[in-house]
Amino acid sequence: MGAGLCTVIEMPNGEFVIYDAGGAHTNRGKEAFQSIQEIIPIDKPIETVIISHTDADHLYAIDDVLRLYDVKNIITTGYSKKQAYKDIKGKEKANTKTYGYVMAAIDREGAKVVNFNKDNLDYSSLPSKQYGEATVTFLSGFGKPKASWNLHSTSHALNSVSIVMKVEYKGKSVLFSGDAVGKHGNGNNPIATEKYLMDQHRQELKSDVMIAPHHGADNASSLDFIQAIRPTYVVFSCGKAYNHPRKKAVYRYLKMNVLKENIFKTDRGSCASSEKEWQGQENSSCEDSIGDDDIQIVVTPEGELKIGYTDI
Repeated sequence: MGAGLCTVIEMPNGEFVIYDAGGAHTNRGKEAFQSIQEIIPIDKPIETVIISHTDADHLYAIDDVLRLYDVKNIITTGYSKKQAYKDIKGKEKANTKTYGYVMAAIDREGAKVVNFNKDNLDYSSLPSKQYGEATVTFLSGFGKPKASWNLHSTSHALNSVSIVMKVEYKGKSVLFSGDAVGKHGNGNNPIATEKYLMDQHRQELKSDVMIAPHHGADNASSLDFIQAIRPTYVVFSCGKAYNHPRKKAVYRYLKMNVLKENIFKTDRGSCASSEKEWQGQENSSCEDSIGDDDIQIVVTPEGELKIGYTDI
């Protein structure tokens, strides 16, 4: 099992938005695509598909979504692994097959596309958008990493450009952060994306729910960043193959007064595979099937926030 992220947002006006449609490498998004079909009727158009960045575990089901549904708009950083490798290492490296399939599907299906890299744009070109009484605000996202971030890792470069957005409705909010890069080593000072967000959008970061960056890896979720967001609930889209969520990352959320019972993770049943991984919701068998821990976040028209596992 491994990490992946797929989120479906049903807006109060009945429109649908997808933020990433990935999944674990072992099933290549099969369960994610099945879950999408259970939520979105086939005859309903999808207003926008947002691809936070181009890692395969955020892409796997995009190809199927574009073939099955009428997708009106696509927003992507367009920054590929090949480009990141050349920028950081100065060498050529092929893109993943998944990236190729998805880019070909985007070209084939004819949706309106905003590609930050290709179009020389960034998140600032995207105004806030209203869906009935809900508002989507873009806070970060680039066609390539900013030079001032001084990144030396290809994965950090690829992740740092992640599209970060906030959805607000009836006074409640959810922050979507992709694989945004946030810290180095044992330090807690924010770097790259997290520092940029704090420098440029500190007042807008406060959110009730946080989809934790980079699946709960320790190179994100810096202490200062969490303090700026002050989430009540945290969701980790994680899998044991990468020891996510990392114990150190979770402890930073607990230190910032997030209650243990308000932490949700998509490998709820599995036991920690190393000392690095947080043990919080494992079961006696240490077994956890892919796709059985979908998490639902609901804000009612009265402004009540409800969050929980869909099988409860």
